Amino acid sequence: MPTSTFLILSLIISGFAAVIYFINQRFQKLEESSKKDEAMKVMSDWMKQIAEQTQVTRKEMQDRLETSSKMTNERLDNAAKVIAAVQKSLGQVGEVNRRIEEFQEALRAPKTRGEVGERVMYDLLKQVIPQQYLFLQHQFKNGQIVDAAVKTNSGVIPIDSKFPVENYKKMVQAKSDTERESAKKDFTRDVKKHIDDIAKKYILPDEDTVDFAVMYVNSEPVAYEVVVNIPELAEYAHKRRVVVVSPQQFNHFLSLVYTTLQIQQINQQAQFVLNAIKGIRQDAGRFSEDFRVLVKHISNAKNMADTASSSFSQLTSKIESAESLGAPLESETLSLGT
Repeated sequence: MPTSTFLILSLIISGFAAVIYFINQRFQKLEESSKKDEAMKVMSDWMKQIAEQTQVTRKEMQDRLETSSKMTNERLDNAAKVIAAVQKSLGQVGEVNRRIEEFQEALRAPKTRGEVGERVMYDLLKQVIPQQYLFLQHQFKNGQIVDAAVKTNSGVIPIDSKFPVENYKKMVQAKSDTERESAKKDFTRDVKKHIDDIAKKYILPDEDTVDFAVMYVNSEPVAYEVVVNIPELAEYAHKRRVVVVSPQQFNHFLSLVYTTLQIQQINQQAQFVLNAIKGIRQDAGRFSEDFRVLVKHISNAKNMADTASSSFSQLTSKIESAESLGAPLESETLSLGT
């Protein structure tokens, strides 16, 4: 409860107390002087009632004051708890802000920014490209190591992460046209150097790479600046056969690569089926030839069996003829003997 309110209530209660005291004093005087006066006695009774009502009112005011004071104390306690909770939350927010500042400070180091960019790129690759086609930190025969490589039937696609942000920030934060143009020249020089390095190190047809390489920029605004706002850089990258992509564009690129790999796998499976069919056809041809020879042998065997059967029939006829010629002679010999 505010101090002023408390003081006012205290003054009111003190006033009531003073009134009661005054009335009591007057009541005693009136009582002494009204022993012989009936009218004064009535007045005395009335004054007593007023005193009693005042006492009741005083008690009610005191009770209300105590209740109000209690409620005020409870609210102050609750407010203190809420304030303590808010202070704790603010402390946590401050800790989060401190950590964010530390992270931003760490990102100011080019090596740290590069590692973060590579990690993000690796995660995107692993989410889309099957493991058997993906090679991280791929080393070529000449000793150069590219951040990632995707193997396709058309060749190996080299992918390298770059984060040219220092001079870009200077260009964006420049306060004058002169500062902006100077930072833009430095930014253009940095990007061209990255493009040259990628083209020279990783486009290696002798090692079965495709005739282009991918430069992944882990920042939409920076990539947009390279591809759209500075036509000179876009033309230079096209000339050097380097495709500059932002994280969003990289997702689309990986989707196309994944579709190509699926078609490649389907073609491989189709070729396997065709080879299997070709083998079956060759086996069927050999079986047909073997079956033809078998049928020929069976036919020859049948002919020989028919010939043997005919010869046997002729032999049987001759034997029967011979037997029929011998029978009369035997009968005639028997007759002569008799």
